[in-house]
Amino acid sequence: MNGDEREKLTLEERLKALQATTLKFSDELLFLNETFKELSKSLDLQEVMERFLQSVLRFTSASSGAVFLYQENRGVIKVKTADFPEDADFLCVVSEMTEDRKTIAVNEKTCLEALEGGTLEVWCQPLIWNVKGAVLLYFQEGPPELPEPLGLLMEVGFFTLRNALTFDFTRKSQELWQLVMDEIPDFIFLIDEDQVVIKCNMAFASMLSVHPRKIVGKRLHELALREEMGACIY
Repeated sequence: MNGDEREKLTLEERLKALQATTLKFSDELLFLNETFKELSKSLDLQEVMERFLQSVLRFTSASSGAVFLYQENRGVIKVKTADFPEDADFLCVVSEMTEDRKTIAVNEKTCLEALEGGTLEVWCQPLIWNVKGAVLLYFQEGPPELPEPLGLLMEVGFFTLRNALTFDFTRKSQELWQLVMDEIPDFIFLIDEDQVVIKCNMAFASMLSVHPRKIVGKRLHELALREEMGACIY
């Protein structure tokens, strides 16, 4: 084989390697695109945690893992696992989480001893208030070769997790408001600048002989209000 033939063979090998890399990258982008669509389908916190975890496991080929929420004063407050112990004390001992480095201190020795070796990889990110989110992956065969677009998947996953957590807190605060206000016998209702009712308690709804859901969204002049109710501050 002369020099020209060897050079041609080398170019062909490099071209095949480049094609294989391009094909792999295209497959990864396709997977990420489908994952983003899947993560955006719901704002239910449990569903988002489950989809986020399953997506990361498929993308990295990790043996097992967990997605969890951590609150500084309460420790681990919510966990979603896959082939991983659900005991939060075993899962991790959080001693430090810094927003600048976005790192989390994990009791890696305890975990790996219980899992009989392997490698742990951890990602974390501040979500809302003093709540942080974290993903812990366990690789049984040792240090993995992680896909390059993994960082993008993590960013989108944590972003979706932040939205779901915000929605969950908002829903619970609204439910609490309703429970408290329904215990008050006085007429209570909230309106916006267009005189549209956005909330009301059961006493107000009972006065109109309808369910609160049939009041919210209506303007005051559409309701049969008593004249002696007086002014309303909004």
